[in-house]
Amino acid sequence: MIDIPSNILNIIQNIFSLLFLSVPLGYTIKKIFYNHLFRKSKIEGFHLSKRYFDSSNDPIIELIRIRSNFINIIGETVYYFKNQNYELDLKFSKQHSSVISGTWKNKNDPHHYGEFAWNFNYYSSESRGYWSATKRDGLIEFGRWELKKIDKNTEAILNSRLFKKMITKKKSSLYDNILQKHDKEPEKPFGFNGRNYNIMKNVFNPQFGKIGRPLIIYLLDKYDLSQFKNIIDWGTGCGYYCIEIAFKQKMLNIESKIIALESDETTIQCANDNIMKFLKKEEEIKLIWANRISSNAFDVKFDLIIANMPFSKPCYLVDYRRHPMYHCFCSPPELILEICFEIKNALNNNGIALLSYADSGDKEFLFACLKILDMNVIELFRVDKEDGATDDIFYAYEIKNK
Repeated sequence: MIDIPSNILNIIQNIFSLLFLSVPLGYTIKKIFYNHLFRKSKIEGFHLSKRYFDSSNDPIIELIRIRSNFINIIGETVYYFKNQNYELDLKFSKQHSSVISGTWKNKNDPHHYGEFAWNFNYYSSESRGYWSATKRDGLIEFGRWELKKIDKNTEAILNSRLFKKMITKKKSSLYDNILQKHDKEPEKPFGFNGRNYNIMKNVFNPQFGKIGRPLIIYLLDKYDLSQFKNIIDWGTGCGYYCIEIAFKQKMLNIESKIIALESDETTIQCANDNIMKFLKKEEEIKLIWANRISSNAFDVKFDLIIANMPFSKPCYLVDYRRHPMYHCFCSPPELILEICFEIKNALNNNGIALLSYADSGDKEFLFACLKILDMNVIELFRVDKEDGATDDIFYAYEIKNK
């Protein structure tokens, strides 16, 4: 070991102190040093956060991508709040080497800024901490956030599937078949349990699908409907899911609140016509024109979310991008991510979500999103070629909070 004279050592320390304290050179060197440690700490990646607006409200789940551009640490919200881009100024605690703290600001809003602190270590895949913020326009005040580092495998899936283009493929025969049926008989009534549902042109007809009817039959036959007091039919289509649930609950003398959500203008008119056709006024189904559950300020969380949503990769539908029913089938990665987060945010702790899916969708990406959210997924049943499926295998999943 080399023995450095104390006077020489003091000179070296003073030089480094001047570098780190001088402005702006010292500040820049300091930021580069901190950012290097930030990358070494393996915190860079995606974080799942819970944002509390006040102590009485339930948290809002967000997904934030945090990365380094060498000089600065940047935070970008991937889900929930749009156009939220943050710049983080890091400081390391002298007393606790595992603590990163500092200030942050929203680059798009100068009035939106605050502080943060994270606790991490070099060997852990998780970090916890908080973000605090100023009140913005007297309306928003952040509370404590919980930060969760996503593991490398899930992060790789998100990076490759969400932020990069998918390889173009074709799976034409499946869509040729089902779209030709819709084009040939655009308003063919759909019969279920003795009721003939009206179908408008360019509204998905459940009799041409393979998984929709088995999913509602499974729900009505296998589950105790008395446990579902607050129900939402997300993407209700012609409305037969919520109508059939209402009839079954009426037969069993079960009282519940049923909400049907639909984003397409023609489809919501079709659903409204069927609800008015089959149900009396006192049998309440609240029909809402929206594409997200979070678009509405519901005063409850839901015991049951049932969703027969689009699930096919865009690369399979290249030839049908101009078809008026394209939106009934196409599900880009952003929509799958949104579905999973919406379910997490809207579901009761003991509630369940029933979701249909198929091989034409990105199952690996769906499971990665659910893993991020600490949700359990169980395959209830599948519909394959022996059950009448053609080019696809269809799945019904039950999703719960862990």
